[in-house]
Formats: sequence, structure tokens, C-alpha cells
Amino acid sequence: MKQIVACALFATSAALLVSMMRVRIGRLNKVTTAGFRRLFFPSLLGNHRESERLRGLDLELIDSLGEMVMGLEAGLSFEAVLDAYSEHRVTPLGVELRAILDDVRLGTSRMQALQNFEWRNPTPAVRLFVSAVRQNSKLGAPLAATLRGQAEAARRQRRQAVEENAAKISLKMVFPTVFCILPVLMVVIVGPAVIRLVESLPK
Repeated sequence: MKQIVACALFATSAALLVSMMRVRIGRLNKVTTAGFRRLFFPSLLGNHRESERLRGLDLELIDSLGEMVMGLEAGLSFEAVLDAYSEHRVTPLGVELRAILDDVRLGTSRMQALQNFEWRNPTPAVRLFVSAVRQNSKLGAPLAATLRGQAEAARRQRRQAVEENAAKISLKMVFPTVFCILPVLMVVIVGPAVIRLVESLPK
């Protein structure tokens, strides 16, 4: 009798322990899932927005080089060109150029301000732009000619990228053409002929 009571108490204790562990594990999973959502999704969204901002800034910088060249050839200084561009534009590039001018006005050297600009926006177009201004400062060559060459190279690279993407479209169309369009055409074209053939067979 004592053994039966002991076994019953042991089974009850084990069931209670298992139930408590399930509740705690469930709460832990909820907390872990909530923490994962709170940390991961905002970080993923922030990274996506930052990537989109940098991509837009890259494209805008390439398009703005022609306007900068015209300003420099008209006799404006580099800072005046940046000021004229950023004055009427509330875009990622306009905000960054305004930050460069603010750094210069606070006593930072031009090259340090451009280096900070490159550090905030580590994109290929920004690196080329900063390196072009840096080389111009060292060599003393006309900055307008340097930026014009950079603009032509950037447009050439963009045109090549567009041509490469256009060439890839034909390969991407193979799958939908073979597996989606051709079967429908076969049914439309061959189907009536098969039906007429079946109807013409002797019964």
C-alpha cells in the first residue's frame, strides 16, 4: 500500500513539474520571439532604408556632376558650387553637401570634410568623387576637367550596366516562354487539329 501511495505521489509531482516547465518554456519562447522581433525587424528595415538612401545618393551624385562642372567653369569656387546645389534641394545628396559646408565653416579643412562625407556614405560614386577632389588639390589641375572626366566615366558605366541588364532579359524570358507560353500555344494551335483528326477517324 505504501508503495502504491509513493508511486502516486511521485507521478503527481512529476506531472506538476512537467506542467511548470512547459509554462516557463512557453513564456521564455514568447519573450525570445518578442525580443527577436523587436531587435531584428527594425534593424532589417533600417538597413534596407539606408541601402536605398545610399543608392539614391549615388545616382544623384552622378547626375549632379554635370551641373558642378558648369558652375566651376563659370568661375565659382568649389564651396560655392556645393552651396548652390544644396540650397534648393532637400535630397540625400543636398543634405550631405550642406553638411560638408557646415564642417568647413566650423573650421574643418576641405579634405577632412570630404573624408567625413566619404565615411558617412561609403559608395563607389562618393569614393570616386572624393578621390578626384583630393587628387586635384594635390596636383593643382582644373577641378572642372577632372569632374567632367569622372562624369563621362560614370555615364559610360551606367550605360554598360543598362546594356548588360537588357542582355540578361532574353535569358530570363526563356523559362516563362518554354513553360508558360509554349504549352498554351500548343493547345491553341494543335488542339483543333487533334480534335478534327479524332473526329475523322472511323467509328
